[in-house]
Amino acid sequence: MTNELIIPHDGPPQAGDGFSGSSRSHRVGRGSYLKWNDKQGWIDRDGVAAPSPMLVFDVDEILRRWKNNVAEDIVDKPLPDPDDLNGAIPVEDWEKGVDGKRRPPWAHTVVVYLVNLSTGENYTYAAATTGAHIAFDALTEAVKTMRVLRGTLCVPIVNLTDRPMKMKFGHGKRPHLEIIGWRTLGRDPAAVPTRPPAPQLPSPSIGDALPSSTPASAGNRVLPTQPEQQNNARQAKPKPSIDIAGETLATLGDVKPVTTAEILDDEITF
Repeated sequence: MTNELIIPHDGPPQAGDGFSGSSRSHRVGRGSYLKWNDKQGWIDRDGVAAPSPMLVFDVDEILRRWKNNVAEDIVDKPLPDPDDLNGAIPVEDWEKGVDGKRRPPWAHTVVVYLVNLSTGENYTYAAATTGAHIAFDALTEAVKTMRVLRGTLCVPIVNLTDRPMKMKFGHGKRPHLEIIGWRTLGRDPAAVPTRPPAPQLPSPSIGDALPSSTPASAGNRVLPTQPEQQNNARQAKPKPSIDIAGETLATLGDVKPVTTAEILDDEITF
């Protein structure tokens, strides 16, 4: 068994990932679903705040429609035109949105797959809103640019946050995936180191500490009594906390930061 991050598929594995625009068929949901709204921010299906930061290991684009609260997805590429699909469905069969108005059934939906580096749990964010598309486009553009500059299959570490957004009526917020670092997912990286428990020295017995021939007091030095020795034995040092996310990141390859000269494809002279 290797420590390579495996992307699950319904069919045989295929090369590439969503950042590269590869075509493949797979199940959409992996792990727990995430959602974002301007009241609660990023939460999971249980309404609990999502962990952050996380590593983005894949993205995708699908067509999705909801019928009787059940999602139906089209994942095969190239995707059909959603307007053509919606045009074939009578408007009276369209379901109503939260605003009470009928909405087109099929919507172009962006999907982001993330993993919690502390627990290994997988998360899926899938949404068709304008804000989700803006966050998705910014993320994928940054990944494609970094891969051109670095020539490697690097993936971003992101904070789940939000950004201001101009709305039809006033201003609001939208979801945002703030890139805070880059890593490469090489094959067979070193396993996450496990810290062995600190060795515990046996507590000296009273007989070992105070031989029968040794008085309890010698000169000005007072030897510890039995209760004092027991208290000292109980005062064990606390075990150091283990930063699992940090140790996981340590097994992934670093990506060299991009220089201004690389971006401009030239050296800056003064």
